[in-house]
Amino acid sequence: MCLPGCAANRTERALIGRLGDGPMLLSEISTVWSEVFAAHDANPATRREAQAAFVHRYSGPVYRYLRTVLGDAEAADEVFQQFWMGFIEGAFRAVDPSKGRFRDYLKTSLLRMVCRYRRQRTHLTLTAAEQVAWEAFSTEERLAEAIDAAVREDLLSRAWLRLKDWQDHTGWPYFSVLDYRARYPQATSQQMARALAGLGSPGTTTAAGIRKTLQRARAKYTNYLVQELAATLGDPSLDELEEEAIHLGLHAYCRVWLKRRRAESAR
Repeated sequence: MCLPGCAANRTERALIGRLGDGPMLLSEISTVWSEVFAAHDANPATRREAQAAFVHRYSGPVYRYLRTVLGDAEAADEVFQQFWMGFIEGAFRAVDPSKGRFRDYLKTSLLRMVCRYRRQRTHLTLTAAEQVAWEAFSTEERLAEAIDAAVREDLLSRAWLRLKDWQDHTGWPYFSVLDYRARYPQATSQQMARALAGLGSPGTTTAAGIRKTLQRARAKYTNYLVQELAATLGDPSLDELEEEAIHLGLHAYCRVWLKRRRAESAR
């Protein structure tokens, strides 16, 4: 076991930062904690920029969660606006990274807002959709699970969009090949080569090329996913990163990456 800040942990963090094909460092990626603190900065320009970055990062999973557990678009919109107004006005000003993950703060805040909204609605007649949602998410445990599911889906989507953006900028067809595999999981490498020959890339004209491109595309996607996951934690060790991946149901995506990084850190 290694205490926080010791040489082994520093090595792990350096390895976590060494992602992708280029010299990308985790320190180059804005973390959720840095955005939260900057969102309450005394400088108005810094504050606005950080608030916009935070909203961009979490608006998707927050709204998806509210829409799921409340069962009504107008209700989700109302609580969604309340949540972001609270954030802008300083609801997370006093958060302390040493006392837990930001996702836990987010979970607690949303749980309280949803429960408060439901109490206010108890004297009103629920729509059929609301009734179904409220019964499906009738306990705090189920509500908390829904938050984790929304965060998980958002992390996967972010990594997917980054892979698409990388292809658009480099021309390497990693997104197209992986997207085709996701759409047609039973397709053989030869069938994929015929279907994707029009891309004009050396990596998509033969069955062997498809297999190699798929391998590289999966590795690239995993790198992006780990980056996005690590950014929600701040400066995680490999153990912390793996624990979060397991909790969010992402370990299957990250297992090989984590094993390789552990082997490198042990050298």
